[in-house]
Amino acid sequence: MGYQALLSSTNTVESTAIGYRALATEDGVSHYNVAIGPRAGENITTGYSSTLIGRNAGNAYTTQGNNVGIGHQVLAANTGGQNTAVGRNAGAALTTTGYNTFIGYEAGDANTGEYNVGVGGNALGDGSSAVDQSTAIGYNALASADSSY
Repeated sequence: MGYQALLSSTNTVESTAIGYRALATEDGVSHYNVAIGPRAGENITTGYSSTLIGRNAGNAYTTQGNNVGIGHQVLAANTGGQNTAVGRNAGAALTTTGYNTFIGYEAGDANTGEYNVGVGGNALGDGSSAVDQSTAIGYNALASADSSY
């Protein structure tokens, strides 16, 4: 539902798209995705079993699966799988990595690592780009961490 939602869909199985260009390129083996919001999941081609809610949520996501993103720009650059992000810009810079959980405004917004948990505003955000296997709880927790953590 929405202009160009599921635009390229021919073989999509049990996916739901609501909003302008939501799941616009989903096709082929894509299945079980939910995208709500303008451009949510717009570039998913063969991704599966993800829930993306918010403007540009999971916008760059193409092929991996099992992501959950709720909020404006969450997981916006993500092409990895098994990530969870809740809050505006949470996990926005994640690219090919997976197994991250970011909850809070801009939590993990610059992080590109994997196996991280950031809970709180800007937790594991800002300069924490290459941090792996870390847990940060609280406002700005490990926000300036680097790969030595």
